[in-house]
Amino acid sequence: MNFEKSKLLSQEEKELMKNRILSDAELLRSGAEIRDTGSLEVSREQAGLARREMREDLARNKVSDRESLSGVRAKIRESTYKYKDPERLLDSNYNLDDLSEGSHRKWELLKMREYYNNVRKNIETSSPMELTVEEKKLAKSIDGLPISDSDKVDMMLVWRKLKPATDLHIDDPGNPLVWWWMKRKIGKVLDRMGMHYADAFYKEHSDRTIALSPDISTFDVMVSERQRYMDYLEGKHNNPDLRHRIDYEKAGMFYGFPKTAITAYVEDHLEGVPKKESERNRIEFKDLPKNIQRVAEFVYSRGNWEEEAKTSIRWAEEIVVLSPKLYKRRYSKIEPTK
Repeated sequence: MNFEKSKLLSQEEKELMKNRILSDAELLRSGAEIRDTGSLEVSREQAGLARREMREDLARNKVSDRESLSGVRAKIRESTYKYKDPERLLDSNYNLDDLSEGSHRKWELLKMREYYNNVRKNIETSSPMELTVEEKKLAKSIDGLPISDSDKVDMMLVWRKLKPATDLHIDDPGNPLVWWWMKRKIGKVLDRMGMHYADAFYKEHSDRTIALSPDISTFDVMVSERQRYMDYLEGKHNNPDLRHRIDYEKAGMFYGFPKTAITAYVEDHLEGVPKKESERNRIEFKDLPKNIQRVAEFVYSRGNWEEEAKTSIRWAEEIVVLSPKLYKRRYSKIEPTK
């Protein structure tokens, strides 16, 4: 007989499975049942409670406020999918002169750049600090969420102001009410962290995302960029030739990458740039030293990778303090900062 070998789970997959089981257990203890298919079915009481809470959430956000917020984000969202030169927000002398004075979009982008620069200063000048009792509890709560270890790391770094923003990627559970409970559990932790956040569902990718940032301008621009991508996905159904330009500069700033790394990545993705490996501005992962490969979280530039790697090392050092168990799962031994 031929027996198919079972795939061994990684430590991160085990931890994610454990957290999801614990999350499902909470629902089961309060009345949910397991269907014949193995999926989870919430009780009528749980469904009713979820719907009441949804209505209360909507009632707290007046429709006029929601429309106003939507209007603000529409103003800062680009309406075109055409290829164009990046806005080059990283240039300190660049003041978005193509936008009219008083433009809300201009103001939001400049505020986002200001917060990015503050975070970069934190990365370059701060050191990990001993945690208070409350901070330890919050770090433990983050590590207990039903999300991937990489998302936990990013959440912690945003909380510690070592990243401006991030977006969590969560496999769609299939049941909207189960997702509602998951989102509420994550939302309670995000509230304790003092985050602005919003979720979205990408039908094409079968996953849900939660964008988050403590800075309102960064958050608004990030959500607007996400909506621009969702508009593109919807438009592509009717126009298969529709093209979408990812704004790699803004994306790099959202995640707190060094300016030199962002610039190199942007230039490698401009139209007409040679794609030969030897002519790229970024260094290939395989060409990095082993100790740097262990902590690399983004693409480094060929000419500045040693300096840029200090950002990855600083992030890893922060996670050591916040959650040694998460650090052990996510990273191997790293070299101390020189």
